[in-house]
Amino acid sequence: MTKTKYNTETTNWNDSYLLGIPMIDNQHKKFFVILDNLETLNQKQEKSEMHSLINELQNYVIYHFQTEEDLMVKSQSPNIDLHVMEHELFRKKVEEFHHSYYNNNEELLNEMISFMRKWLLIHISGTDAEYADSIKNTLGIE
Repeated sequence: MTKTKYNTETTNWNDSYLLGIPMIDNQHKKFFVILDNLETLNQKQEKSEMHSLINELQNYVIYHFQTEEDLMVKSQSPNIDLHVMEHELFRKKVEEFHHSYYNNNEELLNEMISFMRKWLLIHISGTDAEYADSIKNTLGIE
Protein backbone atom coordinates (compact mmCIF):
# COMPACT_ATOMS: atom_id res chain seq x y z
CA MET A 1 0.00 0.00 0.00
CA THR A 2 1.37 3.40 -0.99
CA LYS A 3 1.44 5.96 1.78
CA THR A 4 -0.09 9.31 0.85
CA LYS A 5 0.66 12.67 2.36
CA TYR A 6 -2.81 12.94 3.91
CA ASN A 7 -4.34 10.48 6.33
CA THR A 8 -7.98 10.13 5.34
CA GLU A 9 -8.47 7.26 7.79
CA THR A 10 -8.85 9.62 10.73
CA THR A 11 -11.09 12.59 11.31
CA ASN A 12 -8.72 14.36 13.68
CA TRP A 13 -6.30 17.15 12.85
CA ASN A 14 -2.69 16.22 12.31
CA ASP A 15 0.24 18.09 10.82
CA SER A 16 -0.03 16.28 7.49
CA TYR A 17 -2.86 18.76 6.78
CA LEU A 18 -0.60 21.81 7.09
CA LEU A 19 -0.62 23.90 3.92
CA GLY A 20 2.40 26.01 4.84
CA ILE A 21 0.31 29.17 5.21
CA PRO A 22 0.47 29.87 8.96
CA MET A 23 -2.65 32.06 9.11
CA ILE A 24 -4.76 29.44 7.30
CA ASP A 25 -3.17 26.49 9.11
CA ASN A 26 -3.95 28.08 12.49
CA GLN A 27 -7.54 28.73 11.42
CA HIS A 28 -7.92 25.12 10.26
CA LYS A 29 -6.62 23.91 13.63
CA LYS A 30 -9.11 26.18 15.40
CA PHE A 31 -11.96 24.42 13.58
CA PHE A 32 -10.92 21.15 15.16
CA VAL A 33 -10.64 22.74 18.60
CA ILE A 34 -14.23 23.94 18.23
CA LEU A 35 -15.37 20.50 17.05
CA ASP A 36 -13.51 18.82 19.93
CA ASN A 37 -15.25 21.18 22.35
CA LEU A 38 -18.64 20.42 20.78
CA GLU A 39 -18.03 16.69 21.24
CA THR A 40 -16.95 17.18 24.85
CA LEU A 41 -19.97 19.31 25.69
CA ASN A 42 -22.27 16.85 23.97
CA GLN A 43 -20.85 13.96 25.99
CA LYS A 44 -21.35 15.96 29.18
CA GLN A 45 -24.76 17.08 27.94
CA GLU A 46 -23.92 20.71 28.65
CA LYS A 47 -26.76 22.16 26.59
CA SER A 48 -26.45 25.69 27.90
CA GLU A 49 -22.86 25.96 26.66
CA MET A 50 -23.63 24.19 23.38
CA HIS A 51 -25.68 27.10 22.07
CA SER A 52 -22.82 29.58 22.38
CA LEU A 53 -20.32 27.13 20.90
CA ILE A 54 -22.57 26.41 17.91
CA ASN A 55 -22.82 30.17 17.37
CA GLU A 56 -19.04 30.41 17.59
CA LEU A 57 -18.70 27.67 14.97
CA GLN A 58 -21.13 29.40 12.65
CA ASN A 59 -19.32 32.74 12.98
CA TYR A 60 -15.91 31.09 12.58
CA VAL A 61 -16.99 29.37 9.37
CA ILE A 62 -17.91 32.76 7.90
CA TYR A 63 -14.67 34.38 9.12
CA HIS A 64 -12.38 31.60 7.92
CA PHE A 65 -13.98 31.15 4.51
CA GLN A 66 -13.87 34.90 3.90
CA THR A 67 -10.16 34.89 4.80
CA GLU A 68 -9.47 32.07 2.35
CA GLU A 69 -11.55 33.62 -0.41
CA ASP A 70 -9.84 37.01 0.00
CA LEU A 71 -6.42 35.35 -0.24
CA MET A 72 -7.49 33.39 -3.30
CA VAL A 73 -8.66 36.55 -5.07
CA LYS A 74 -5.47 38.40 -4.09
CA SER A 75 -3.29 35.59 -5.43
CA GLN A 76 -5.48 35.00 -8.50
CA SER A 77 -5.79 31.33 -7.58
CA PRO A 78 -7.42 29.02 -10.12
CA ASN A 79 -10.93 27.62 -9.65
CA ILE A 80 -12.03 30.29 -7.17
CA ASP A 81 -15.69 29.84 -8.12
CA LEU A 82 -15.60 26.12 -7.35
CA HIS A 83 -13.88 26.77 -4.04
CA VAL A 84 -16.44 29.42 -3.05
CA MET A 85 -19.24 27.02 -3.99
CA GLU A 86 -17.78 24.35 -1.69
CA HIS A 87 -17.59 26.91 1.10
CA GLU A 88 -21.21 27.90 0.53
CA LEU A 89 -22.39 24.28 0.73
CA PHE A 90 -20.55 23.85 4.03
CA ARG A 91 -21.98 27.12 5.39
CA LYS A 92 -25.46 25.81 4.58
CA LYS A 93 -24.72 22.51 6.33
CA VAL A 94 -23.61 24.37 9.45
CA GLU A 95 -26.80 26.46 9.27
CA GLU A 96 -28.89 23.28 9.01
CA PHE A 97 -27.03 21.88 11.99
CA HIS A 98 -27.64 25.08 13.91
CA HIS A 99 -31.39 25.05 13.21
CA SER A 100 -31.76 21.33 13.92
CA TYR A 101 -30.00 21.63 17.24
CA TYR A 102 -32.06 24.64 18.29
CA ASN A 103 -35.17 22.65 17.39
CA ASN A 104 -34.11 19.98 19.89
CA ASN A 105 -32.67 17.49 17.45
CA GLU A 106 -29.67 16.64 19.62
CA GLU A 107 -29.25 13.20 18.04
CA LEU A 108 -28.05 14.96 14.93
CA LEU A 109 -25.10 16.48 16.80
CA ASN A 110 -22.69 13.53 16.61
CA GLU A 111 -23.56 12.94 12.97
CA MET A 112 -22.96 16.60 12.11
CA ILE A 113 -19.65 16.79 14.01
CA SER A 114 -18.45 13.69 12.16
CA PHE A 115 -19.58 15.16 8.83
CA MET A 116 -17.83 18.47 9.55
CA ARG A 117 -14.57 16.79 10.53
CA LYS A 118 -14.53 14.63 7.40
CA TRP A 119 -15.57 17.47 5.12
CA LEU A 120 -12.92 19.83 6.50
CA LEU A 121 -10.11 17.28 6.18
CA ILE A 122 -11.09 16.34 2.63
CA HIS A 123 -11.47 20.02 1.72
CA ILE A 124 -8.13 21.00 3.29
CA SER A 125 -6.20 18.13 1.70
CA GLY A 126 -7.88 18.58 -1.68
CA THR A 127 -9.30 21.94 -2.64
CA ASP A 128 -7.28 24.05 -0.19
CA ALA A 129 -4.04 22.27 -1.08
CA GLU A 130 -4.61 23.16 -4.75
CA TYR A 131 -4.42 26.90 -4.09
CA ALA A 132 -1.75 26.85 -1.36
CA ASP A 133 1.21 27.41 -3.69
CA SER A 134 -0.29 30.45 -5.40
CA ILE A 135 -1.10 32.03 -2.04
CA LYS A 136 2.35 31.23 -0.63
CA ASN A 137 3.90 32.87 -3.69
CA THR A 138 1.72 35.96 -3.30
CA LEU A 139 2.49 36.25 0.42
CA GLY A 140 6.18 35.49 -0.05
CA ILE A 141 6.05 32.31 2.05
CA GLU A 142 8.62 29.67 1.17
